[in-house]
Amino acid sequence: MNFRLSIETKLLAQPVRAVVEKTIQPGWGGRVYVFGSSWKADLYDPAAQLIIPESCLVQVVAIQGITLLVIPFDAQKPEPRRIAEQFSRLFF
Repeated sequence: MNFRLSIETKLLAQPVRAVVEKTIQPGWGGRVYVFGSSWKADLYDPAAQLIIPESCLVQVVAIQGITLLVIPFDAQKPEPRRIAEQFSRLFF
């Protein structure tokens, strides 16, 4: 496995949940909503040929520059109410 690790990559001590705002695709990245704002995101393992659609949950596991590196959290799209409940627990 050739994971994307470099000097500027910082692994998080604990993964953080985020919601995909713009589909994350290999080679293109996407956007996620976390920490109260939208962030550029890419797959932690660039060799993984995954497409993560909008509204899916992911886990942020590292930060590379200003890009969050994510892994899939769950293959199913959560309901909007469930997303709101999860974020209220994270931020309030």
